[in-house]
Amino acid sequence: RSRIKTMVEPAKNDETCKLMQNIMWSDPQPDSGMSPNEERGCGMRYGPDVVRSFLADHGLKYLIRSHEAVDEGYELLECDEHGMSAVTVFSAASYPGGAGFNYGAIVRLRDGNVTFDSYNESDGENKHGLTMQEKMNHTFKAFAEVITANRAALEEEFEYMAEKRARRRRLRRTFSSAEDGSMPISQRMNAKPVATSALPVTAQVDDDDCITPESWADAMNFVLNAELPDVDWLSIQRFIAPGEIINYKRFLNLQCSLTSYDASQSTGMDDNMRNTIMQNHEAIFKVFKFLDEDGSGELDRDEFCNGINKLKERNPDSAISFDAEALFDSID
Repeated sequence: RSRIKTMVEPAKNDETCKLMQNIMWSDPQPDSGMSPNEERGCGMRYGPDVVRSFLADHGLKYLIRSHEAVDEGYELLECDEHGMSAVTVFSAASYPGGAGFNYGAIVRLRDGNVTFDSYNESDGENKHGLTMQEKMNHTFKAFAEVITANRAALEEEFEYMAEKRARRRRLRRTFSSAEDGSMPISQRMNAKPVATSALPVTAQVDDDDCITPESWADAMNFVLNAELPDVDWLSIQRFIAPGEIINYKRFLNLQCSLTSYDASQSTGMDDNMRNTIMQNHEAIFKVFKFLDEDGSGELDRDEFCNGINKLKERNPDSAISFDAEALFDSID
């Protein structure tokens, strides 16, 4: 083995470099054909038709490959009705470094068929001695630090997404008015925005700082892909930017406050309080969503007090005996 050259140092743009990049960074895709692997920045994406052709040419049934984190530890891309498949297997659970949430897996070949054994870090020795909650806190803190370092670029991309959304909404309102004949298009295009108090709940949160989860995930991936290339932002959106509509300025302010000593001091939030909020983030979000009657993303005194009173009515035997008005004043 010592006589075999196992390290290559190709020039940046020669054919050997391209070959090594394609071997290392190419991934399967559900769509047919081939395309540049934009998520990786090099290599190719290849579809089931490409895999089927390769396997048929060489008399094989499976293409088994790795080097791509998948949630369940394995993933099967079926290429035909006879079982030809591209198999991805990723054995590092809780990737990277024990901080993630994916399963690891091994693949077994028996009688010409594949089976899988999945596991997570809790099935074996947790070398970091961390609970899942502690790992989540560690991961969210790391995310917050990267988001803070890239705040300006993220804000620019979010603003672009929000403007696209605002233009679509304006066009939708324009053509809606034109169809019902209530106002000529020329007048509607120049009309002033209407007050939102009489609009449905979904319209009341449609301000210019809001974007959809899909746009949020696209922007996060576009800006942070170099530093966090394997993050599925849409799958973790409910943990760090929950809601059907995301106010990106509030999101950035919150993430920056999690890493800024000055911001935490100005809000009176010490490390223990911040950690407690992060640990109970999802439960807190559900409580605020229950209290937020108009779906605006903000709680006023009436909403807060109405929500507390409803809890008292539904749970007459509980220990909820405090005054809602006084509590609102103490935490606002």
